[in-house]
Amino acid sequence: MTQSYIQRTPSLTTSEDTSSSSDNLSYRTSSRSSERRPLPPLPIDAKPHVKEAHRPSATALEKRRSRTLSSILPPPNQLSLLHTLRQPQVLVRLLRYASWEEFHALTCTSREFRLLFFRHPELRDLVLAQFIPGFKYCLRNRDMQRYRDVQIRLEDLELFMISQTVPLHKYPMHALSVLSAWVHSSVQEDLTEKFEAITVAHSRFVLLLQSLVHTFTTSAAISDDEGDPKFTRPRRRFTSANRSSHSSLSSPSPAQGSSLRDFDSQPSTPRDSSPHDLQMALSRSRAPILRIFVPCSQLSDSVIALCEEQLVSQGLWDHLSTGDVICNLGFIPPADEGGSESTQEEQNARQWLVFNGYCLAPFCPPEPPPFDDVLTLPSPFYYAHLIPPSVNPTYSVALPTPNYPPRMDIAQVSTQVWSPKSPSGYVLVKKYAWLATVYAQLRPGLGEGWQGEWVLQGEGTKEGRQSLLDALKGDDSGQRLWEVVREKSSKDKLWLKFVYLFLDHVVAFLSSPYLQTFNASGIEPQGHY
Repeated sequence: MTQSYIQRTPSLTTSEDTSSSSDNLSYRTSSRSSERRPLPPLPIDAKPHVKEAHRPSATALEKRRSRTLSSILPPPNQLSLLHTLRQPQVLVRLLRYASWEEFHALTCTSREFRLLFFRHPELRDLVLAQFIPGFKYCLRNRDMQRYRDVQIRLEDLELFMISQTVPLHKYPMHALSVLSAWVHSSVQEDLTEKFEAITVAHSRFVLLLQSLVHTFTTSAAISDDEGDPKFTRPRRRFTSANRSSHSSLSSPSPAQGSSLRDFDSQPSTPRDSSPHDLQMALSRSRAPILRIFVPCSQLSDSVIALCEEQLVSQGLWDHLSTGDVICNLGFIPPADEGGSESTQEEQNARQWLVFNGYCLAPFCPPEPPPFDDVLTLPSPFYYAHLIPPSVNPTYSVALPTPNYPPRMDIAQVSTQVWSPKSPSGYVLVKKYAWLATVYAQLRPGLGEGWQGEWVLQGEGTKEGRQSLLDALKGDDSGQRLWEVVREKSSKDKLWLKFVYLFLDHVVAFLSSPYLQTFNASGIEPQGHY
């Protein structure tokens, strides 16, 4: 076997000795370089280096600690806001710069905010004083001993604010669509429920303002610059047990009665405003107008029962007082079949209902209201805002007996006489009339607007004089119809004109078919009965 070995190629320039020496030199050089190379350092046991950027901040650590309580407690900022708004001083300053839309958005953020403002009466009054016109004035002068609170919730305030944006003509328009529809749609039913809710909410705030206004003391009303009339709230018949409304007529000095009557409305209330204006609820000498919504074409007994049911179900029935006016905005009067225009009295009869102490009854001003004790009303001009300025209100009332004989005088007075040739329908003529002057004393059951000097006017004949004396003697032969003459009445004097006497046989005659045929002929009966 041939021995294999590596044969080295001989150098072309040097000999064999030279090549061997070069190999030894390269080996020594490589060994020296390996001896000079330093060894790697030994590992040292030390903690790993942490960069400062990865260290958590104090805020992050605080959030990490409080993360376990987030499911139990509300956020700290919400807690602090709730606690802050509980302070009346803070809330009143917030409301001063917040609109209703902004405040409503705040109440919609959580359930706690919706319950906060109406859970505490003090906070509720601050909210209502900001958004209800006239509430701040009433709140400043109320008497807590005579005040009866009306329950108000945030939902009621929301519905009331909506009602202020709905024009009045929207209600009869929707009622007409409901009455003329063959089948009621769900959209119509929903809109009907909304109209019922906002009308009841409006009535609730009217009763709230009236409850505040009629608690004013006489001193508070006199000292206030706004000068609201000094009248008392009429009593509900079912809560005043055997409360007599009969008062006496006597002869005090005229100055004594001069400060007892002021039938003008509040000066801040514009005289040409609508009777439905909420500002009318601030007057103590005008009847408040409540709203309900029952679509109908006539005020039948069943419709009136539905109107009463709405007031009872909403808790407003117990807050009604004798003489309060209720307007059914869903009433659509039937069209006149003859095509002639209806009179003003017929239009009024189609609109108003009045609370007589027991139930709701139709009311057609200037006719007498459908209850007996009209002297309990705060003012003889209690319904003056429901009739034209040229029409005088009338009342069927039995006068109380005076303590002293009246002063009888005969004078020449101006009176209106019907005339078909006059453009206005009547002319002013002068005629003689008997005048009986008496003074009404302050007695329980007599409205303060009726107190003071009374001037009773009768015909300038012997029979006219005797009719006034019979009325002042307390003759119970029948109810007498009296007309309150506006142009002759003043702050110190009430002028009552005797119209006629209601007798039993006259009432039967007025309701007879003969009289209906007589009136249909266009002839008016003359004289007094």
